Amino acid sequence: MVAWIAPDVLRNPSLARFKGQQDFEALSAIGSFLGGLAVDQSGVLQWPFPVEPLLDQSEGPVERLSISECMDARARQVLAQADGQVAVQCASDIDSVAVAAALVKHAEAPGDVVVRYTTSSYKRYPEFYDTILPNLGVSLEDRTGNDLVGSSATPYCDGRCGDDFQAAYERSTLAGMRDIIEGGSVQDAIEAVALRGGSNPRSVALAEEGMRRWADAVPFHVDSPWAFFVALFRFCHTQHDSVLGIMMEPDTRGAFQARVPFFDSPVFTRASAEVACRGPVFTESEQALELRQYALDVFGDEAWFERERPIVTYYVYNSGRIKSHCLDASGEAHSYRSFFEVAIGAAFDWVS
Repeated sequence: MVAWIAPDVLRNPSLARFKGQQDFEALSAIGSFLGGLAVDQSGVLQWPFPVEPLLDQSEGPVERLSISECMDARARQVLAQADGQVAVQCASDIDSVAVAAALVKHAEAPGDVVVRYTTSSYKRYPEFYDTILPNLGVSLEDRTGNDLVGSSATPYCDGRCGDDFQAAYERSTLAGMRDIIEGGSVQDAIEAVALRGGSNPRSVALAEEGMRRWADAVPFHVDSPWAFFVALFRFCHTQHDSVLGIMMEPDTRGAFQARVPFFDSPVFTRASAEVACRGPVFTESEQALELRQYALDVFGDEAWFERERPIVTYYVYNSGRIKSHCLDASGEAHSYRSFFEVAIGAAFDWVS
């Protein structure tokens, strides 16, 4: 089974036999919108060939938690799973600094947390590496000029938000959806996504039918365009920005297997529900403020708190794009040629 491919492979003529199926058309349109092969973790929509997610974050909403409570809960889980040192790939932005704060806050000893950084990380926040972290006793690892993960077996969090909780900026996928989010209906959102799969009227109609069925079944109360988009990213976008980093590592499998997701974890499913219920925020969001406050409480840097102000955000999840390879469920990279030779061949056997 293939864990990740880009949606452009769906235009391959060998897949034409699946066109005209409601689930196929809906997932194809969703995949084009999200920038990755959509795998519906709610179980409503199914591809007609075997594709599995890299990470299964399908745990449903259990209770509402604040972002701070989510950070604390996830940090304790990560440290327990690591059972020793754990690293953070730190870009010195709000997300990665908050991850470092959570791990430092809950580690038995600050030295158990290794903060990996590069020249760009340092330039963005020099006092973090010169003063704050050394004074706390945190381990530092300058990876400038080296692979970020390399052959290290140390479990690591990449510090970037993933499937389950991502500040996706207005320049992103949702930029063109702002009018719909602010003043449209759920149907308007469904129609906009359906058109991403192409302009064929029959395909668009089938995609809309599939997405309406899906929206009625997911464990979100999809009563607004914003809730629809949050649920779409939450349940149908199964990959994350960090795949790009993994794909650049010489030891792809090792980088994949050493990664411990932080934000793309079921813990943040609850935060997703909270975001969906609050609705969109088009100024500095409460969640971004809360992440920044969380880091301030641990590191005590008021100047950083005032300086590191996010631009206008939609709080939902990001989409990674890899156009030349696929990644299997063990973390090994393959060319698209091998995907078509092996995976699509297996798909045809599967549906025969």
